[in-house]
Order: sequence, then C-alpha cells, then structure tokens
Amino acid sequence: MTTTIRGTTAKTFALMLTALVLSACSGTTPEQHLQRASEFEASGRYQSALIELRNALQKDPELAEGRLRLGLIFLEVGDYLSAVAELERAERLGIVDPALPEALAQARVGSGEERHARRVIDNHAGTNPEDLSVALAAYVGRALQIVGRREEARARLTDIVERAPDEPAARLALARLEWAEGQVGAALEQARAALAAAPNNQDTLMVLGELNLVANNPQQARDHFEAAVAMASERGGSPASARLGLARALVATGDFEAAGPLIDETLRELPELPAAHYLKALVHLDAGDDDAANDSLAIVIRSAPNHLASRYFRALIAFRQERYERARDDLERILARAPDNRQARLLLAAVHAQSDDHDRAVTLLRAGLREPDMRPDAAYYAAFGQTLLRAGHNDEGLEMLSRAASEQPDAAAIRTQLALAHLATGAAGVAEAELREAVDLSESFPLSDTLLILVLLESERFDEALTSAQRFVERNPDAPMAYNMLGAAQLGLDNRTAAREAFQQALEVEPAFSPAALNLAGMDQQEDGPAAAQARLEVILEANPDSRDIRLRLAELAQQQGDVDRAIAYLEPAWQQDRSHVRMSLALAALYFARGEPAAVLNALGDLGDSSEVGDQVLATRAQAGLQAGEVDFAIEALDTLLARRPDDQQIGLGLAGALAGAGQTPSLRPARITR
Repeated sequence: MTTTIRGTTAKTFALMLTALVLSACSGTTPEQHLQRASEFEASGRYQSALIELRNALQKDPELAEGRLRLGLIFLEVGDYLSAVAELERAERLGIVDPALPEALAQARVGSGEERHARRVIDNHAGTNPEDLSVALAAYVGRALQIVGRREEARARLTDIVERAPDEPAARLALARLEWAEGQVGAALEQARAALAAAPNNQDTLMVLGELNLVANNPQQARDHFEAAVAMASERGGSPASARLGLARALVATGDFEAAGPLIDETLRELPELPAAHYLKALVHLDAGDDDAANDSLAIVIRSAPNHLASRYFRALIAFRQERYERARDDLERILARAPDNRQARLLLAAVHAQSDDHDRAVTLLRAGLREPDMRPDAAYYAAFGQTLLRAGHNDEGLEMLSRAASEQPDAAAIRTQLALAHLATGAAGVAEAELREAVDLSESFPLSDTLLILVLLESERFDEALTSAQRFVERNPDAPMAYNMLGAAQLGLDNRTAAREAFQQALEVEPAFSPAALNLAGMDQQEDGPAAAQARLEVILEANPDSRDIRLRLAELAQQQGDVDRAIAYLEPAWQQDRSHVRMSLALAALYFARGEPAAVLNALGDLGDSSEVGDQVLATRAQAGLQAGEVDFAIEALDTLLARRPDDQQIGLGLAGALAGAGQTPSLRPARITR
C-alpha cells in the first residue's frame, strides 16, 4: 500500500524533490563550472576539475575557454591525443590566447603521430625561427624529426641552441633526436646540459628519467622521476606524468609491487588516462592475469588506436591464448606504421609458424633485414635462422645462426641453437664443439649440458659423458635433469647401482620428474618384469597425474600384459583434457583398433585438425579406420591427401583405388583432389 502525505503519494513527492534538485542543477552556469574547475585545479584535484569542465561544455559545447582549459589539463597530465582534440576545438572556436599555439604544438609532437607533426610543420616551419619562441621553434624541430626529416631537424635545433644556450627546450628536442637515432649517450649529454642550464625544469627531469631507463640505469631514472614528482607537487601542478615515469622505472627493475600503488593513485586522480592503464596492464601481465591485462590494453587502444606497445602486448596475449587471427591483426597494424619494430615482426613470424606457414615467416623476417632502421640484433638473426631451418633452407639457416653467434658470442642459448642446427644436418662433430663452448659460457643454461651429454652418449663415449654429467651436477645441484643425465652415463658404463642412485636423486629433487621415473621403470622392467615397472609408475602418476609421458608408458605396460581396457583407462583422462595432442590420440586410436572399434578410432583422431595439416601416420590411421567402419569418405579424403604428399607410393594408390571402388567410383571418374 502506498503511503499518502496530505493527499500526495510518497512516490509523487519524491519525484517533486528530484525535479527541484534537477532544477537547481540546471541553474548552474557554464561560468560557475569554470570557476569551480579553477579551484579544483589549484588544489591539484584534476579529476574534479575535468568533471567541472565537462559539465560546463555539456551546457555550452561552444565554450572556447572550457575547451582550452580542458586541453591544457590533458597536456599537463600527458594525455596528448586528448589535448590535441580539445585545443584544436578551442582554436576553431576562435579563442585568442598567447599560450595556445605553443600548447597545441607541444600536444601534437607529444602524440608522436606523423599526422599531428605535419600540422606543426605546416603552421610554423615557414616562419623565421627567430620570430618564434624558443619552445615553439623546438617543437618544430621535433615535428621534423617525427616525419623523418632528421637532418633538417638537427640543423634547426642546433641553431636554436647556439642562439639560446640557456633555454632547455631545444636541447631536450636534440636529446630526443639523438635518442631516436639510437645515440643514447649523446642524448644524455644534451639532457644533462639542459639540466645544468635550467635546474628547475620538470621536462628536463622527465627526459633524463626516460633516457636513463633506455640506458639501463633504473636507479638514476627513479631519482629523476622522484625529483619531477616533488617539483610538480611543490608548484601545484599534476604529478601524474612524473608519477607514471617513476612507476615505469620500478617496472623496469621488476618491482611491480611498488609500481602498482603509484599507478592506482594516478587512476584514482585520472581514471581515463591511457598511460596509466598501459602500465596497469604490465602489472597484470606480471601477475599472470592476461584477461585483466587485456581489459586495460583495450582502454588504451580505444583512446589511442596507434599506441603500438599496447597493440603488441594485446597480440602477445592473443598468441598465448591461441587466438592467432587477433594477434595477426594487431601485429600487421604495428608493422604498417613501424616496419622496423623487431619484436612485432618476430611475433608475427611465430604466428605464421603456428599455421605451418614457414615460407611466409621467412619472407616476413627477410623483409625486416631490408628495413633501413631495423637494426637487427642477435636474437633476430637467431630467430630468422630457426625459421629458415624449419622452411628447409638449411644452409642459409646455419649462416644466420652463425651470424647471431658472432653478434653475441657469449650467448649460450644461441650457441646451443647453432649446435641443434648442425645436429639436424648431420654435422655432429661441429655441434659438439658448439655445445662445449656453450657449456663453458654459462652455468645457468642446462640445455647445452643436456645436449652435449646426449651427443656423447649417442657416440658411446660413456666416460666423457660421465665426466660432463658430473660437472653438470656440480654446477646445478638442484636440477633433476643433471642427475638424470648422470644416471644415463652410468647406465652406459653398465654401473646399474650408480645409475639407479642418480635417477633416485633426480626424483628426490623433483618427485614428479618423469624422465627419471621412466628410466627407473625401464630398469625395473629389465630386472623384475613389467608389473614392477607399472607399480613404480603408478606411484609417480599419483604425484603427477597430468604427466602424459607416464600415462603413455603405463598404457604400453598394460597392453604388454594383455590388459587393453586398463591401457585405455590410463590414456582417456589425458586425451579428454587435450584432444589435439597427437601422440596421445594416436596411442588411444591404436588401442581402439586392438579392441576392434574403428568408429572409436575415428573419434580419437577427430580433433587433430584438417587432414592437410596432420602427419602421415594420422592420415594412414584415419584411412584404415574409415574403411573398417564403413566411413569411406573419411578414407578417401585421408588417402587422397597422402597420395598428394607421396605420389609415387603404390600402396597408397592401391588403397585409394580400393576405397573408390568401395564407394562405387572408379579412379578415372574420381572427384577432383580435395584441397584445403
């Protein structure tokens, strides 16, 4: 029942009160909102100031002063794209303010975008630099740098420095030019000279902070950013940009825990600031929260579609989540704007490799070497070498890996990659030499030790393998693989007791370490039969139920003992978790064949992708199961693909002819080969 107040319902009374409140709000003028914005800005409450300015502009969208003030706040906090948008609107509205040309030029070059830099050049480059303020003339120089006219930029900025050596703006622009050309030392010299000329310039402190981050001097970067935060706070300005610079310095040193509160404080002050959301994404990535990082990056990209770093990390997340089309879209957009971006090019090549399109990956990485500003490093040459090898270009792949090793001769990982390439081409002696060098280079890269010992075991040089394995253990006493390789060397020398002890030590270090467990099970089977091996692996499986290797070995042992049902029971849980795992699917299919269930075989292989993307063994198994299950179309498609791969294999041709005959077709009337 509705309560009545002197004949008026409570609901109606509430609506009347709401109307009164709205009426009172509507009586506030744009000028009053501007006044409130000034008060909030003076006390450093920028988010409240932004709200008041937006309220003023909601009442009067053509309020030029509101647009100007809003743009200046965005400029103050480092949101350059928003600053450009508002300051340009203020300019179109005809406001006359001596600060506008300089502020608009600063925002345009601060955005880093060529289209905005060209506006600065169009508006001011034709003016005699002596008729411009030093800051505005410096922004013209920066704009010339952004559009690639670097020599012209250098000449103009050098002239300004000679005319006004105590003004920091031109020196800072020169520092950015040196930075863009990779001359970080020269950039630091210019920035330090600017600081000496004007010690109380916040922009100089910010540039020094950025440059020290690039120069891998994180502590010095922190010092400069902290000084910039203090300076901004003392002057009543926004410390947001400096605070985020400090957060970047903390992120650079891996101190995400300390960076988080600084970022959160900035977002409380300025919830829409793209730079803060970008750093928040990095904090989420460090915490392993890809979804939260993706949300933060989406906010950045919505505001700044050309923020390439955000697109790169969003692509990286998509790659990890196997959303390759999403990754490809972002990476191609990055390379369209920045073809010299090494990391984006390498990640896009990895995306192509996931689709087995190795030729496309080769073309992409080869094109990168032709980019004038690419500056490929050892990692790039190494990745290109691996890609060439996967595409079958062995000689060129080895050449690129050798180049990577010469670029970074102390990198054990690259030496190991080069050794693997030599092993793949049958040059075991050269591979061994590379592996020995890699082992000497690093104690913390166990793959090189492991591969060297495997090479020695393969050539039955068991004494040398034992010596290398003992050294491996000495240098890595907490690595289960070291003890596993020691056990393998002892087993090669037929020191079975010592081998068993080494494998046991590996399991003491890591109870779920399956290679050592499998080696012990192999010894158990040789000495006491399959039941003993099975008993050991059952214990290991309890500690590591997700181990595919243990499940596959247990299934083999069960099948050897004639228990196919038990073998299937070992494999099915792992197969249900990942139906695209080839080894698991093939092993399960073989067991269903043994049980006489061809339809179950087809089901086990059903999630391995299109027949053009899988191996010959999968295709052969599909064809056999299809024929037995009466699913002739499956058999024809699989055999057709196999025949395309191996056109001279008569057995495949005969199988296909039989399948076609079973389907009521003849080879001369067969449909066109299926392509995918």
